[in-house]
Amino acid sequence: MSWQSMGEVMHHAALCPSPRNSSSRHLRCLRPFMLNQECSKEDEDLHILISEFEELAEKYDIFACNNCTQPTIEAKHKKRGKTQEKEFEDAFGQQDCDSIKLSGNSSQGFEVEATHQRFANQEVQTNSVGKSELQDELLHLTRQIAKKMNQSPYAKELMQQIVAVNPKSSYSDSLLNLPYSVFRRTESVPEITLLSTLEEQKHNFMTLLLRLRSVCFAELLSTPEDRKRKKKFVKEIHVRLNESLDRIEKLSQELDQLNERNKREDEKTSNRVESLQNEMNNLQNYMKARVKRTVDEEQQRKNLILQKSQEKQTELEKELHGLKASYSKLVEDNQKVEVRQRNQVYKMETELESVIQKFDREMMALQSEYDQLDEEYTNDKLELTELEEKFSTLEEEYLKIMEKRRLEEEKRKQEEEEQRVLEEGVTMIQAFWRSYQTRKAVRGRRDGSQKRKR
Repeated sequence: MSWQSMGEVMHHAALCPSPRNSSSRHLRCLRPFMLNQECSKEDEDLHILISEFEELAEKYDIFACNNCTQPTIEAKHKKRGKTQEKEFEDAFGQQDCDSIKLSGNSSQGFEVEATHQRFANQEVQTNSVGKSELQDELLHLTRQIAKKMNQSPYAKELMQQIVAVNPKSSYSDSLLNLPYSVFRRTESVPEITLLSTLEEQKHNFMTLLLRLRSVCFAELLSTPEDRKRKKKFVKEIHVRLNESLDRIEKLSQELDQLNERNKREDEKTSNRVESLQNEMNNLQNYMKARVKRTVDEEQQRKNLILQKSQEKQTELEKELHGLKASYSKLVEDNQKVEVRQRNQVYKMETELESVIQKFDREMMALQSEYDQLDEEYTNDKLELTELEEKFSTLEEEYLKIMEKRRLEEEKRKQEEEEQRVLEEGVTMIQAFWRSYQTRKAVRGRRDGSQKRKR
């Protein structure tokens, strides 16, 4: 595993807001848990290894980044003075920060999801002796910590308490960050989750261990074919970047040409706008003169119409005076007709009242006659009800008698039918018996004649 991979591990484990040596403080979080109870020899060794790892991180200042604990690739490429490679590594460094996700196996530890984007990350290869020594020392400490964690009873108990393992394999998950060579194996990493009830220190420490194991798992499972694919992909990205830069340069030249062309067109447009402005001013003066002339003509026409209207009004007033006189005369005639009609209405109302009184007397006589007939009808109805009750009793007795006769008749017919069936059966049996006797007698005579012939 390279120095950059270890830097990635510690970068992704840094979840505290403090910008410096945050992952070292996550390793310290295991100390109070060990000191609160009796520790075995493995726990003490694990405590010593964590202290050594912390001292090594502080010595080489691995996590000295303001907002991100990963060593910035951009600073290295600034020293080299290669602008294209700096942008390329910058993009891939950011891509790598977002591509690591948590996963784990059942009892042996925790493993990693490495997405297909991780094949696009370029490993920083260094020839300096200091970085090589740091790489070996970090690798040695990491292996010792993992071994002691596996042997420590307290560490195992702690993991069982704060880690939940999903038994279903997550190899088919599209976000699983595994190398391509093992991406489709069913024994890939099962999904795991940290319990939400964990304290902040425990949660941060377990996150550190998970991500440390994830990078180790990805590095161990990466095959030479995977690395070849990485190099090929990086080379293709470089080629595409150069092509994009050439295309940008061509497009910039085209943009300059278009700007010059637009400038010339703007000058033409400005001249055209100025000429149109002059034409618009001339047209505005012409329209003002025309509006003034139209207003004068309309005023003269209005005066003429007003004069004719006054003459027409005088004629209508004379006609109105004559109509008022005829209206007064018509009102007097209508009043006389109304008085005459009122007298007729009064006379008709008097006659109608006498007719109503006569009708009331006749209706009273008819009502008394109706009451008498209704009383007779009620009496007749009571008698009819009594007769119906008596008839219903007789009808029930009649129905019972008829039902009894019907049953007796059916029983008699059934007995006759049974007797007929018996007689037919007896007759048939007798016929069969007689035929049997006849055949037997004939057979006996035939046998006797044959014996005599012999």
